[in-house]
Amino acid sequence: MNPEISKKLSKELILCVLGENLDKLSILKNIYGWSENEQTVVQYKTIVERYSDLAEDSGVLTESKEKIDLLDFQKDCSFIEATLQKAFDEIRSSGTYNQLTKLTQIFKTTQNDEKSFLEDTKTKEKEFIMLQEQYLMEQKQFITKIGDTMKKIGILKDELEDFKEESKIKGNYIEQWNKARTEIHDYEIQSEESNIMVNINKKKQDFLKEQRVHQEIRNIFNEFELDMQQEIKGWKIKYDHDLQKINEKIKCLKVKKDQQQNCIISLNKQYTNRQKSIDDYKAYKVKKEIENMEKEKRNKAATKIQAWWRGVMVRKGFGKYKKKRDKKNKKKTDKKK
Repeated sequence: MNPEISKKLSKELILCVLGENLDKLSILKNIYGWSENEQTVVQYKTIVERYSDLAEDSGVLTESKEKIDLLDFQKDCSFIEATLQKAFDEIRSSGTYNQLTKLTQIFKTTQNDEKSFLEDTKTKEKEFIMLQEQYLMEQKQFITKIGDTMKKIGILKDELEDFKEESKIKGNYIEQWNKARTEIHDYEIQSEESNIMVNINKKKQDFLKEQRVHQEIRNIFNEFELDMQQEIKGWKIKYDHDLQKINEKIKCLKVKKDQQQNCIISLNKQYTNRQKSIDDYKAYKVKKEIENMEKEKRNKAATKIQAWWRGVMVRKGFGKYKKKRDKKNKKKTDKKK
């Protein structure tokens, strides 16, 4: 075939395919509707640039998920329609498709960037899981320490109550001091407990000075308690955020599991149908072998019967094996001579 005719024919085929796709998009456009003015101009952007644009455009979502999906679908269809129309016009006018090639290269580069980004994300997810396990382990340790601390706090409260009965004047100070010490580490409680009792005995002789010290310790405890409440609030927010992420991941895994189960059910049905065909073929093959064996037996029996009958004919002289009398008479005359 002439190269020019072949080139012209392939050009016409490509134009036909593009025209058919444009007609289909036109039908979708009449159904869903999208604006021709909102066609996307594709330019290569790195992962950082794309996600920085998303961060600038992000805000409170006021639209529903269905409406957002419809808008994305309309934008994609508008972009595909514009791209195919440009390629159609370029091929029809000049016989080239440079814009389509350039767009394909941009998409390939973008896909490679996303692939490397996903691999990096998986590595960071593993690191996050390790950090989360470490966080849970440390949380258990802190809970255990808090439990031990609370037990020791109970012991200290009993001691302070006994001392309060002996000295009602210093009761408030001892109670506030005990509350301040409940948030200190176990080692500090054990090492300073004896010193506290010594200080308490000394404080009996210096009551006026202890009032000032009591006020200062009370102020410190209030500040420490406020800091701890803020820190606990931050940890609660972080825990809720992490729990929400884990729940979302579990939902995605459940959806994938359902899809795999549907696929397994389809494969089982396909396997059952094919197994039935194989069983039918095996039954047909066995039946055919039985028929062949019966046919072979009949042939062997017929051969045996034919051989037996031929032997009978030879022995009895039937048919073509019948002995002629002339030959017998000639033999008798020869013997007489």
